[in-house]
Amino acid sequence: MAKAMAMARLPREMVDEVLCRLTVRDLLRYRSVCKEWRSRIDGLDFMKMHLKRSSQKMGIFINAFLEGLYWVDLETLDSAVQISHLPFSPEEIQRRRPRTTSILSRGGCSGLLLVEGLGKLAIWNPSTRWHMHVLASGNSVYNSSTSVIGFGCGTLNDGDPKLLISTAISLHPRDEIVCGRRFELFSAKTRTWKTLGTGFPDYFGFEYGHALVHNCDDHNHNALHWIVAPRLGGVVARHERFILAFDLVTEEQRKFSMPNFEGERCSHHKVVEFGGYLCVVCCVVSDSRFDIWAMKEYGESSTWAKLFSVVPPPSNGSATIYFELIPLTYNYKTSDEVLLFVDRKRFILYDLKTKTSKDVSISGLPAGPSRCFSPKLCVSSLVRVDGAMISCECNPSCCRCT
Repeated sequence: MAKAMAMARLPREMVDEVLCRLTVRDLLRYRSVCKEWRSRIDGLDFMKMHLKRSSQKMGIFINAFLEGLYWVDLETLDSAVQISHLPFSPEEIQRRRPRTTSILSRGGCSGLLLVEGLGKLAIWNPSTRWHMHVLASGNSVYNSSTSVIGFGCGTLNDGDPKLLISTAISLHPRDEIVCGRRFELFSAKTRTWKTLGTGFPDYFGFEYGHALVHNCDDHNHNALHWIVAPRLGGVVARHERFILAFDLVTEEQRKFSMPNFEGERCSHHKVVEFGGYLCVVCCVVSDSRFDIWAMKEYGESSTWAKLFSVVPPPSNGSATIYFELIPLTYNYKTSDEVLLFVDRKRFILYDLKTKTSKDVSISGLPAGPSRCFSPKLCVSSLVRVDGAMISCECNPSCCRCT
């Protein structure tokens, strides 16, 4: 208390500068020091200041599906902390057999995650335990025919996470082929849905996954991106793939050409954000390597350039094949190493100079040949949508509030 009284005599700007350097775990505790601190920590301006500083220190949110959810500090990569508090009531979870209850992560931004579980959707901040359930729209109910194809925040100042879903429509009674899809956008700020107009229904064949790229334009807007194959004469033309961008603020769409891949034939592609760039990962058929291409100037398809290639190193004298690869980030200690996620179960550090790799062993994660993970880079933040701030006791054994 004496320290709090001493800080009270400091200028407000100085106090904010000190507090914003603290972890979410500490800030949740310090909200109980006095009413002034509670009001300050809960304020939107402080939330933005803390998020800006927190973005310099990332973590990895790892979904182990039936094995649970975990958090790993990106700087150390040494141990995983399991998250046991979930945005669904314990009563709901206990009604299901534990081994059949899986929480799926559908995207994230600014410390918020969109998660699916027990047939429901929720926007959730695992650091503060704040969450809000997403109510079904009037046109459709979230079920197996509904696909969540995007989630993100327009800007930090916008403070309105949005999610985009598509629902199968216009099914002929005698035809099993889907004739169209309805695209709807949910605003967490207003908790309302709206059906998007022209543009989306004209395209068919959204590839799995999406990339949320931050500060895409001069207005620092964030945008969702997909690789899309158009429909030509009722047939999906995969050789005509392009990238579709959706601005989460203006809700406008743009189309970008894919990289030329230097004439190489690729077996599959994936769009990601890496190093602040919109990137495409492609698997080259000729030698099973993975090329990572980046759009150096956002919106200019002529600026596609190959960032680097990953060649699976031989093992015991035999060739190694990666079936799937996602670049996560550069190593904190050196830009010559890249953290990669391979085949949905392995984390490796790949040296761009020596073309060698080493496995990253993270204690606390489920082991075994059948393990399967889905990682997402994430920050620990105070971000929420409405005025509710749910604090917690911050027991390290039950939650991640750092």
